[in-house]
Amino acid sequence: MSALLALLLAYSQNTVQTPDRVERRYGLTNLGLVPHWRSSEADARGLSFWSSRRSHLAEAFRMARTNLQFVMAPGEIHTLMVTSPGPREGKTTVTANLAIALAQDGKRVTVVDADLRRPSLHKTFGLERTKGLSTYLADLAVAASQVVQPTEIEGLSLVASGPTPPNPVELLGSSRMQRLVEELRQEADGVLIDSPPLLAVADSVVLASQIPGVVLVVDTSKTRMEALARSMEHLQRAGARPLGIIYNKLKLGRLHYGYSYYYYSYYYYYGRNYYYGGDEDGRDGAKANGDGAVSRRRRTDGWLGKVASRLARRGER
Repeated sequence: MSALLALLLAYSQNTVQTPDRVERRYGLTNLGLVPHWRSSEADARGLSFWSSRRSHLAEAFRMARTNLQFVMAPGEIHTLMVTSPGPREGKTTVTANLAIALAQDGKRVTVVDADLRRPSLHKTFGLERTKGLSTYLADLAVAASQVVQPTEIEGLSLVASGPTPPNPVELLGSSRMQRLVEELRQEADGVLIDSPPLLAVADSVVLASQIPGVVLVVDTSKTRMEALARSMEHLQRAGARPLGIIYNKLKLGRLHYGYSYYYYSYYYYYGRNYYYGGDEDGRDGAKANGDGAVSRRRRTDGWLGKVASRLARRGER
């Protein structure tokens, strides 16, 4: 039993737990911290903006959007590939929410499901994949405009995966894929490409060689440091440029006081501004939400205020 506990402890200590650990080893930019969320904070598809555009989860993706805009020089990068070292680390959910955040900032965004083996973005946005990326890549008679579908979010379009092909690597590495990316770029302010995990198949490595910027998504409780190291090696061989990492499913208790203090302080201020100020339509927050908003405000102020105060005291020592 003790040996098993020792193995579990060693495994947990070797995962990507905090941004500072990764920054020290690889120098990768922290693009965003996405905390664990409850089912009430996002809909069944994992889209935080459908539940509440004022939630701390939705704000986490807005902060990731802002950080991305800082690391990209104006006019330099307009097409991003989002990937992860392994499966089930949240790259598709992050891609979808990040695309929505960009669209809500007034950008015209096209998101492409390049995971031709296990596609899911069409389900996320409630659309069909009978015609999509594989259709365009395999049929020279199909135009790019024929595979672009509008979503219910203004300014956001989707290129679904299309039918599953027998040769995804060859299709993604073709000159036609490069042509599609260029055509989409001409019609949009930004293109986000959801790709397969780097260590699972060769698809992402081939695709990364054609895309100017790569965003890595890691699961802080699951992704191992060795997996991140191998992923970086793959990207380096492909000549890709990693822009940084988005830390998914983050447990805030793992952050050192500097990160935690600013994280909690920010959302404490944000929550007070929302409840004491106005909602998105300019109405008074408490009146618009009824008497329940007052009690929620008090609970939020009390809990976040105490946490922020404790962290502030720790930071002053």
